[in-house]
Amino acid sequence: MKIEAPVVTPAVSEKDKAGLQAVSRQFESLLVNQLVKTMRETVGHDGVIPQGQAEKVYQSMLDTEYAKQISETGSMGLGDMLYRHMLQTLEGQ
Repeated sequence: MKIEAPVVTPAVSEKDKAGLQAVSRQFESLLVNQLVKTMRETVGHDGVIPQGQAEKVYQSMLDTEYAKQISETGSMGLGDMLYRHMLQTLEGQ
């Protein structure tokens, strides 16, 4: 008679953790992008030359890149907090 130890699989795989980390960073990036966009709307545009459509598009793209960089560095910590909370929730099931 052969006795084998039961195989215990983790509730959340490493692949799932990596995916959850990426999604948390993306969500943080969206929040930071909205924050930067809202902050930019509070700044007046009282220059001599009115802001054109191309400048608005460029500014939006620049704000998106700023948000990505902020979320990738983790300097705000929103993505990390979200990741830890979601991981606790998933492992608690």
